[in-house]
Amino acid sequence: MRCCEKIVMKRRIEIFLALLAAANCTITPLMFAASLSQPMWPLPGLYFLEIALLGIAGAWIALAEQPTGPGWGLIPWIAAGVLSVFVVLGAFTIGLFLIPAALFFLVAGFLSRLRFHLPLSTGLGVFLLSVIFQAALMIGILSFAL
Repeated sequence: MRCCEKIVMKRRIEIFLALLAAANCTITPLMFAASLSQPMWPLPGLYFLEIALLGIAGAWIALAEQPTGPGWGLIPWIAAGVLSVFVVLGAFTIGLFLIPAALFFLVAGFLSRLRFHLPLSTGLGVFLLSVIFQAALMIGILSFAL
């Protein structure tokens, strides 16, 4: 396989994984919202909205031809970080169902870094920062709501 073919294959896999993650991020909150017997707003409705918008944004960025350069390749890392917090904090509810989306975005971010020949340390740093920010945001919202 030639170099250009490898790049095209990585790009196709990246897009496929981002679309799978977006579908997971959209369908999972809808399933949970349909099964709730409590009021949806503000919580968990805000979390469900965040998850769905995150999935859509991640897929939209992956589908774009990335006209502004490799910086857009960090979006899947951010999505994976935010979803990882939902996986851990919502482990006994929605978190279990979001594991595939977090993994798909993580692999898509990894492929994006490889495609642009950029260091993985940048992606991992952005992933960790998004985990810290999302965890602080969720804990702050929960402590304020209670």
